Amino acid sequence: MVRVSEIFEEKTNRKNSPFFLSGLIFIFCSIFFIFLSVFLTGSSFAQTTGSVGPSSAVGSAAIFYRNLSLGVSGQDVLALQKFLNQDPATQILSDGSTPLGAPGSSGHETTYFGIKTQQAVIKFQEKYAQEILTPNNLVQGNGFVGPATRQKIISLISGKINAVVADTAPTVTSISPDSAKNGTAITITGQNFDLADNTVLVSWDATSTYTHIPSKDSKTISFVMNSTISNQIQDQTKGFSQQVLDKVMKNFPQSLKLFVAVENKNGRSNMTNFNLILK
Repeated sequence: MVRVSEIFEEKTNRKNSPFFLSGLIFIFCSIFFIFLSVFLTGSSFAQTTGSVGPSSAVGSAAIFYRNLSLGVSGQDVLALQKFLNQDPATQILSDGSTPLGAPGSSGHETTYFGIKTQQAVIKFQEKYAQEILTPNNLVQGNGFVGPATRQKIISLISGKINAVVADTAPTVTSISPDSAKNGTAITITGQNFDLADNTVLVSWDATSTYTHIPSKDSKTISFVMNSTISNQIQDQTKGFSQQVLDKVMKNFPQSLKLFVAVENKNGRSNMTNFNLILK
């Protein structure tokens, strides 16, 4: 902490003023609450990341990276169900007696691979038997989404013109640079970014986000960091000489950890850390 005796050595007209010490205390309190707000906002922000948005399209080929079978769960199962429901011949629930809105039906797909999903996979395998079953010396489908079945799914998705990005929440894998001052161009790398409209959320700037950011490849987006926290600190320290300001600021960290995430129509990503350099 700054010693009062040091502050009063400053050769200004305020050194004998009863309001000087009060002003200094006000600075400390104001900046303390700024940092407290960042911490609380970041905690709340962390709890809302990683949510999956509304269902509207089939998953991309890249999401089918593993074998799938009865009993497994995951976003790739959700994408599989959406894919199967696109074709009337392979729909998961298509017998006409299914209650409206039943889990697994079109528009109500789930992340669980159950009996109905297995039966739909069998219908898909037998529809494309020449490419899936015959090469493996099988005469009927088994409902196991192995390499041959996944390869056929991937080929059908990849062959579509203007294939959509997977309808799952975006994922952030890295941010570069991960430590910088305001005004620095930042690049976020990940998956499932919208080609036209993404929002970058920063824990401190939750009410003044970076909006309408496009992605040229659905894997990277760029923006210029302009966190308001630096401006907040400057506003709270206006009117004090540089000497006093230096003594106050030397007791605060040189950087502040912020939390960054990406949000679009499919949901909100996980968060990643970014160090905002204050000095």
